[in-house]
Amino acid sequence: MNVAIVSYNLMSEPNAPEFPTRMPYLVDAISKSILRTSSLLRVLCLQEVDEEMLPLLLGDSTLQALFPFSTHFPSTFLPSIRNLVTLSTHPFSCYTIQLAERHKTALVISFLDLPIQVANVHLTSGLTNESIETKKRQMETITKFFTEAEALQFKNIFVAGDFNLTTSSKTIETALSRRIITPETAQSIYEVIDLEVWDDPFLALGDDGKGRKDEELYDGEEGATFDRITNPLASMSKVVIDNRPQRYDRILFKRGAHIQLKNFEIFGRPTDDRTCLSDHYGIYATLEIENIREAEICAESITHEKAHLLDSSHEIQIIEDSTDLNPFIEPHLPKKPDRKRRENALSLLQKILSQNKNLSDLILAPLGSYCMDTYFADSDVDVLAIASVSPQVFFDFGPEQLRAHDIGKEGEEGEFKGVHFVNSLVSIIEVNVLGIKFDIQYCQAPELLKRYNPKSPFSDPQNLSSFSKALTHHCAQIPYILQRLTSNPRIRLSPPLNTNSHFPPPSKHLP
Repeated sequence: MNVAIVSYNLMSEPNAPEFPTRMPYLVDAISKSILRTSSLLRVLCLQEVDEEMLPLLLGDSTLQALFPFSTHFPSTFLPSIRNLVTLSTHPFSCYTIQLAERHKTALVISFLDLPIQVANVHLTSGLTNESIETKKRQMETITKFFTEAEALQFKNIFVAGDFNLTTSSKTIETALSRRIITPETAQSIYEVIDLEVWDDPFLALGDDGKGRKDEELYDGEEGATFDRITNPLASMSKVVIDNRPQRYDRILFKRGAHIQLKNFEIFGRPTDDRTCLSDHYGIYATLEIENIREAEICAESITHEKAHLLDSSHEIQIIEDSTDLNPFIEPHLPKKPDRKRRENALSLLQKILSQNKNLSDLILAPLGSYCMDTYFADSDVDVLAIASVSPQVFFDFGPEQLRAHDIGKEGEEGEFKGVHFVNSLVSIIEVNVLGIKFDIQYCQAPELLKRYNPKSPFSDPQNLSSFSKALTHHCAQIPYILQRLTSNPRIRLSPPLNTNSHFPPPSKHLP
């Protein structure tokens, strides 16, 4: 039986071209690639799907016809702006493998009547000692799960997605020469994916699309899916080390299965006028699983399964449950001493960070559960710092100033502990103040500060950069929501959404 697996990172960056404009061409590129194969089972793994993209993708008639089953509804709550979504021709159940990092999971689909599982992944980005170690841990977690789970021993396992793994030997050499990474980390890059467990179709077949031949390529640049030289959208991202091409996106399958490679291709490369649809190129592979007969997944069987899923709603009995949730939730909601401790910690942060004369206009705007007064005793506090200085000045001064005040003894209240600067796409200062963990983001918005009104700190500012607008967009919603809630206590007592759920919604047939 032939299986076709497609992976595409759709680009959800704030500076990306509008998705409604790109989507018809993205769908066309995906459909042309997938229809070049005669595979009866097809799986589409998407990364960086945001709340704008999801309903448009699931509402597209072409995708509905090609992939009638999805891991998400059009209205599914998405925990971040970079989410995993998987579509398929065949019904499945799905679950997640939770990774240690925030918003990092592997989204796994398991077919109802076939010994096949496909994991959709998007690993941590970056080429630093820390990020490579993080990627290695993430792949070890995924590999351990699929190799040690007894129930999966006879399954055909595939892993597809954006691995964010630097492959250019030139980039690695440059990072070494600048001491961005150590020699041990350079070696670890080649150990992130255990090739004794996983097979990579590209390494066996190369790229049937032939790739670029216009200039000399260094080792590891063949089959690049993220190329700042040829892709104008990729060139928009910040260059940390160099602009060499990288093969970030991959499709892997577990060794030992009866799988024969048929072809591998990269699609979505620039058109003649250098138009691109995403900062990544898409990839797809066709593989033949020898121990599954085509008859086991015939069209008649699929049709019957679809009809069963669609017609089974009458079997569901809805039973009203009037249990009072207050006694279960109230003990976990904030108490007066806890609120006071957080207020003191915020005041302390404001005092220390404002010591720099350039930060005298600093505003600390709490976000998330703390702002909504729905946090638990062990919840961290998300804060958006707003000032006039550049992000570089803020992130140079902030961690240094906080570390300078970390002079208390172990366990002494009032000290700043665990100051850590996270240099990711959205830079964050992590710090523990009075035993409470804070995540501090920064937005440079001098025009907003000039118009600052204590009752409405997030009135729509002019002349903000697109990145600053993106940062302030979601926090601007919170005061608006709080002002319009008819019953804030009722919202506080609602069961919280668990974004770390081990089991996302079951697969659904698209409307």
